[in-house]
Amino acid sequence: MQFYRNKYRFLSKVMSVVLLLFTSVLHAGEDKNKNGVVATVHEEVITIEDFTKEYKLLLLKNGISDSPKMRESFLDKMIRDKLFVTYAKDLGIDKTDYAQLELERIRLQELINLYTSRVISKEVEITETDLKETFYRLNTKIKASHLFSKTYSGILELENQLAAGANFDSLAFSSFTDPKLKANFGSLGYFGFDEMDSKFENKAYSMEIGEISEPVKTAYGYSIIRVDDIKSNPVLTENEFHNKYEMLFRYTKKRKFETFMQNYVQSSRESLQIEFSEKAVNELFESIQSWDEISLEDSDVKNQINRNKIVAKSMIGDWTMEKIHQYSLFSSERVRKNISDVEQLKEFVAGLVVRESLELKALSLSLDKSEEFIASTNKNFELFLVDEVQQKLKKEFVPDESEMEDFFHQTIESYIIPAKTRFAGILLDDPKQVDLVLKLISANENFEELAKKYSIQKKTAKNGGDLGYFTESEINQIEDGLFKLNAGEISHPIAYQGMFLILKCTEKQTSVKPQFEDVKNEVAKAFLQMKLNDIERAFAYELDQSYQVGINKEKITNLKIEL
Repeated sequence: MQFYRNKYRFLSKVMSVVLLLFTSVLHAGEDKNKNGVVATVHEEVITIEDFTKEYKLLLLKNGISDSPKMRESFLDKMIRDKLFVTYAKDLGIDKTDYAQLELERIRLQELINLYTSRVISKEVEITETDLKETFYRLNTKIKASHLFSKTYSGILELENQLAAGANFDSLAFSSFTDPKLKANFGSLGYFGFDEMDSKFENKAYSMEIGEISEPVKTAYGYSIIRVDDIKSNPVLTENEFHNKYEMLFRYTKKRKFETFMQNYVQSSRESLQIEFSEKAVNELFESIQSWDEISLEDSDVKNQINRNKIVAKSMIGDWTMEKIHQYSLFSSERVRKNISDVEQLKEFVAGLVVRESLELKALSLSLDKSEEFIASTNKNFELFLVDEVQQKLKKEFVPDESEMEDFFHQTIESYIIPAKTRFAGILLDDPKQVDLVLKLISANENFEELAKKYSIQKKTAKNGGDLGYFTESEINQIEDGLFKLNAGEISHPIAYQGMFLILKCTEKQTSVKPQFEDVKNEVAKAFLQMKLNDIERAFAYELDQSYQVGINKEKITNLKIEL
């Protein structure tokens, strides 16, 4: 790393420069727009620009509507975060070695993010087909189970057992150590667009119900996927597609960019001509387990590895064991812990080389001196400090099981598995076709075959019109009373935006009321979150008494938000 010769000495200099530059930018902004302040917290300010930018991101990311109550709630959160940041700095958390290392990790990541957004993202192309696939995924839920292994050899063993006739559920039960996945036979439940690893999602959405995939490499390891169910919106129209065009474009660009970057990293690895010393890689793998807990300065580590031994060579320089260790500190703990064999270690090191090449390109464009880089680095470091305070509060809270059980009984409605009905559908856009299909249904023609032949919703038509399970509230959004259909009964044609939908009830499932022990883990998470929210609000109120806080809510009340 070009800027990483003496880690801690450099970090202190970087911190000083970043804070100096950020402070000058902040004060310049205050001078220009003294009347644009929404709130002040001690020496920190929240400007209209800050609020508008972050609030719009919240609305767009979560697909929620703007409202006075939502604005006030979000401003309260921004003020609470500023209070936590001020408190963290008063405790000196920002000056600890751990925090300084996190600052450098954020700095490196934001530098690369800025380079990729300004330079590489311009090469990403979005087609109409891409947008329609995103539209389909946003309106479709997949229920899947999987077998998992951190290593390729492990997943091949599971694949071979399947090929030899082993039962998928039995393999999941015997191979998972996670209690929930073990008890659920590897079931992940229903998930939608952008809720899973992108490679896992892409594969799952390309499969049919009951189909089992080949091994799929993800950020966590390797999975063999089985699709258990597909639940689709009964009516997908061109009008809805065009109404959501801008949102679809944003989502699609994000996903396409992720895929593009994966391919970019792979091609960069080839162009950088990375070559490994097999002996050194194996030595490195043997020693890597202890890297998270100890320092290379410790004598035991010095004896354990040859710090200057070259593990890999590339077009931009050699990578020694010490350099790899230093760079590994800027990767997440999850990524480091996923290194389960020598091949994964090679991939990890190759990724570090590519990351350094991107960093050098960004530095050559002086992106580290840009206001955008300084602001994003500061923002993400503040989020880190907020998280540190939240974790501190969390450690101090000890949940009471009797309280937790009381909480379960008070909120039991949210744990009841509601009654569900499975539907198949035929979507038509021609009244004459509606009459024809109704006549064929009256003549006892097979509904699933009619769906395959006549439905214009091709994604579901190929599965006999199967739409998956719906709760009463979900299906009643189309028309009241549909949930009352019994298995085998068929609805009248339902008019919707110039089209007609005919539904058939194919299966009914009654609701299930769980016992506390059945959902104890879920209850514990919800209870902890509720308590922590209360604790954080109470703690913020205490800080509010200690630090000077000023709020001008009229500024956000009259603010015009354009998405």
